[in-house]
Amino acid sequence: MDWKIKALLMGMFSYMPFGHEMHYKVQTRVSKTLPITDGKFVEAFEHAKKHIKAFCSYHGGDIAKASFFEFGAGRDLAIPLSLYAQGVQRQTLVDISRLLRVELVNANLEKLQRLGRGMGVQSVPIKLLPTDHGNEWISLLADWYGITYMAPFDARNTGMKSGSFDFITSTNTLEHIPPSDILSILKECHRLLKSNGRISFLIDYQDHYSYFDSRIGIYNFLQYSALRWKVFNPPLHYQNRLRHSDYREMGRECKFDLEAEELPTLNSTVFRDIDSLQIHPSFVNRYERDQLAVQRSHMVFCKL
Repeated sequence: MDWKIKALLMGMFSYMPFGHEMHYKVQTRVSKTLPITDGKFVEAFEHAKKHIKAFCSYHGGDIAKASFFEFGAGRDLAIPLSLYAQGVQRQTLVDISRLLRVELVNANLEKLQRLGRGMGVQSVPIKLLPTDHGNEWISLLADWYGITYMAPFDARNTGMKSGSFDFITSTNTLEHIPPSDILSILKECHRLLKSNGRISFLIDYQDHYSYFDSRIGIYNFLQYSALRWKVFNPPLHYQNRLRHSDYREMGRECKFDLEAEELPTLNSTVFRDIDSLQIHPSFVNRYERDQLAVQRSHMVFCKL
């Protein structure tokens, strides 16, 4: 699909009544992008493994006793279920909107039942959630899998007790949050995190429209001014276009120390892709070439 048509459709869904519901129906019945494929689930499982590795390397506590927190839980809990399958027994998830769908959660539970042994998981889920008893399945998520889900819920001001969590995760979510809100969320994470706690963030810096339109590259959105980009940046497909150095700076501003980071190797092909575009001056004047080129990252923070 042409990315500009995709942007137009996402804008329509963003502002029309029941747009979220209509978008969901398109994803499940037309584009068939939901439920996610086995391959996408395995990819999510690998992301969860990175969080687990960060916990073991930089926190070092008993993962079965640790309390995990995640903001931006999404529709299907692929990451939290993968964390559960790898030994995490207490998770609190919050989302600004109630997007979670029991049928998508069950689809991923089924994937763990079918694929889990081959992936070497510690805990294979035994039961699917009931779909015929209203919202009972939300409480059963906590009872059966240690996953407490709260939405709509504001991650900027949770009202939870300070020092409540050992580990905070976010997976390919921060790039969809406005910068001012990220700062507020990070400040709240600092308050919620225990003194010896850690934060593990996976961030995708690529233009997500390139996932739908192979004719554009992953740096496409760097060609547009802030004003022009608003046309292509509706709430349901919001991308803040921040670069890796911005997240480093926001971490420092919120009194976190960057304990570790993992970045993909930058090579001549990457720079050729950047150099082939007319990058907007607002980016050229603010970032070095290698800062613009970073495609994704894994960042681990501790409290200063």
